[in-house]
Amino acid sequence: MDLMPLKREIQEYLIENHNDFIPTESEFICSQTMMSSQKAAQTTKTAHPLKCDQCGRGFTKKGHLRNHMRTHNGESSFTCQQCGKGFTQKSNLRNHIKIHIAKNALTCQQCGKSFSNKDYLKRHMRVHTIETSHTCPQCGKSFADESICIAHMSSHTGEKPFVCDQCGKSYTSRSNLKYHMNVHANENSFMCHHCGVRFRRSAQLKTHVETHIELVPLMCRQCGKTFSTKENLEVHMRNHSKERPYTCQQCGKRFIRNASLKEHMIIHTGEKPHICQHCGKSFFRKAYLDIHIRVHTGEKPYTCQDCGKSFIRKAHLNTHAKVHSGEKPYSCELCGKTSYRKEDIKRHMRVHTGERPYRCSKCGKGFTCTRSLRRHTKIHLL
Repeated sequence: MDLMPLKREIQEYLIENHNDFIPTESEFICSQTMMSSQKAAQTTKTAHPLKCDQCGRGFTKKGHLRNHMRTHNGESSFTCQQCGKGFTQKSNLRNHIKIHIAKNALTCQQCGKSFSNKDYLKRHMRVHTIETSHTCPQCGKSFADESICIAHMSSHTGEKPFVCDQCGKSYTSRSNLKYHMNVHANENSFMCHHCGVRFRRSAQLKTHVETHIELVPLMCRQCGKTFSTKENLEVHMRNHSKERPYTCQQCGKRFIRNASLKEHMIIHTGEKPHICQHCGKSFFRKAYLDIHIRVHTGEKPYTCQDCGKSFIRKAHLNTHAKVHSGEKPYSCELCGKTSYRKEDIKRHMRVHTGERPYRCSKCGKGFTCTRSLRRHTKIHLL
């Protein structure tokens, strides 16, 4: 006797009449004939939505909701029997186990680091395969390419033979000059049709055009900041609620945005494919390399409108601007001291906690900041 039609009918009946039922291979309970499984699932989805209290995401089954809730509370129900590491989902545990199964095949022969994916190992090997056959006679640094080594040597002599014919700025290498020329290539090529103002980048023009369009802004009730979309406002609100719905399965660190989590995951692969041709320093993202290159080129594109001081990064300009505005958003919870920089308050808190993380290698004395340690070490040099 074929039991499959009977099994299907039983499951369809339970899906419609029992909200907490999750069908498995062995559940044969009654034999009433009900609607098709597709229609039953659709009815459950619309009539009995199960929502997450923390992020509002909806689910059709309680089991799925329970699995999802583990990403918020940090619960690790699935544990690796070999190393004891915990995971919130069974699929993540399966991926992790691959590290132990294929440890010999997916292990870097040079440093012993293991990877669960062949692509991760392949990308990691770039760290070891960089040949450095050209050495600077001044400082001993090695480079894979002779032209890069020659460009580096000019940093000792101060020579900058490559000159921009449009603004007169000079650079140590042709590649730096080429990078700089992009500023002139796109200079003021995007014009606003409403008022005629020109911009270097299309993104700047797009932002400007919105000032001519009457929009109903979405405002944060806590800080007054406005947003063009509901999604952006919802993401922003997590800054106030401290909600971090996206969790790294490897280290447990939480993030506001999924994009931030994906960017963080590169840390665990060990990959730093973007390498500076001047000093050999490597980076996870090309954007970080682009910012770093400005250290060598001397370019500081962000200028303070109040005092004219220039900065390599926009974040540094934003921090500096608070000096002129008098804004001090960060304060000590114990004594009320305020500052325009979060780092200052973090360092100040060590006065209350007694923490001295920076120690002198000569006498063992501890200090709250590196500046105090540097001042102290001069005593031993006398």
